[in-house]
Amino acid sequence: MVARLYKRFVEYAIKYFAFLKTVYGMDLVETAHKECVRYQSCLSWIEIWYDRFSIHIDIGIMNSSLKESLWIIKFYKTGEAKSVHYMASTEEALEKGVKKLANFVRLYCDEALKGDIAFYKKVHRFWDNVTAKYDLENKVKDIELQAKEAWGEKDYMTVVELYSSLLPNLSKVQKKRLSICYRHLTKE
Repeated sequence: MVARLYKRFVEYAIKYFAFLKTVYGMDLVETAHKECVRYQSCLSWIEIWYDRFSIHIDIGIMNSSLKESLWIIKFYKTGEAKSVHYMASTEEALEKGVKKLANFVRLYCDEALKGDIAFYKKVHRFWDNVTAKYDLENKVKDIELQAKEAWGEKDYMTVVELYSSLLPNLSKVQKKRLSICYRHLTKE
């Protein structure tokens, strides 16, 4: 069953990604991995991966470290990327998934497939901003948990120290709590 799925994967990838040859002049390239179908031109490459459970696509520029996943490119273009995570453990799901992801490549990856360096840099900056925002949100949540605990213990100095690291990002409630802590500390 597993060997048959990998064989079907290659067949479906060749069938649904045939546009890469006609539109972008990309050739199918043999890989050392049975779970990877790779196309490349003199400008760019694309790898379609299948790990027996899911399908993943990476696209990059030849002779460069610039590359991105279809997931990040679709997120950059649309703000949504959940539909790119495609699970495929049967032939039917595999064909449906390869077809769906090929359509996403057609819709969202033109600049990437044309080797547009500026596009890759924009996507990279976008992703850096997304991850920085996510990291800040996690930091704020962690500090808020610590500050609430310190607040409950009336450890006002710790609350001040914790909130001071988030000054521009404090909510109204946190600013009020900080103000109260300053008043308690100046009374002592």
